[in-house]
Amino acid sequence: MVKLRKKEIKDGIIYYYYQIEGKGEWGELFINTNNGQNGWNILAEGDVEWFDNWRQHAYYRMREYVKENNYPETDMVAWG
Repeated sequence: MVKLRKKEIKDGIIYYYYQIEGKGEWGELFINTNNGQNGWNILAEGDVEWFDNWRQHAYYRMREYVKENNYPETDMVAWG
């Protein structure tokens, strides 16, 4: 499970905080609405640079936000 919390929308870039399993420090992800590029500024506690499983779930959801032009204040991605 990944929790998402909107930080800001600035110059066509959407910033979200993310947290893994509802524990630890939040990280920060972004997606560019003009070209679809995504990345991170800060890794969430428990996340590692070389294994992007958590981030990929969050990026997928963020791409849906862009496609639908809907940016919720909070969200959660769960899989089973």
